[in-house]
Amino acid sequence: MQWIELDRTFILKPADGRDYPHVTFIGKTNLNKFHFSSAHYNLATNTVSAVRKGYRWNGMHRRVVDDPEFDEATQILPVTGKNGPVVTFNLRGGRVGQKVQIGAPAVAVPTAAQMANALSLPH
Repeated sequence: MQWIELDRTFILKPADGRDYPHVTFIGKTNLNKFHFSSAHYNLATNTVSAVRKGYRWNGMHRRVVDDPEFDEATQILPVTGKNGPVVTFNLRGGRVGQKVQIGAPAVAVPTAAQMANALSLPH
């Protein structure tokens, strides 16, 4: 996995150039909100299923919870290109040229507790 810093956002994603799965952390100095994103290529339909879900840090209760402003969402998207073991697609909303490995297993969206466990945070 590799860290990428973009202004006030930090992304933890595969180090081999693929974009999924990844976790996006929002905020420069405080962990406030973060999003999980994953994608899976479907050979039968030549589409990509992209899922996203938001979480946030509830400082009052000192635990990770679901972000009520970022519900789980799934997009079924057409493939825009194929290069060896990777397909590209465009997310609705502007992110173009996203990459996911062909044959990568579909990743279920983790619960807030599962995400907190993975990040070693209280829940």
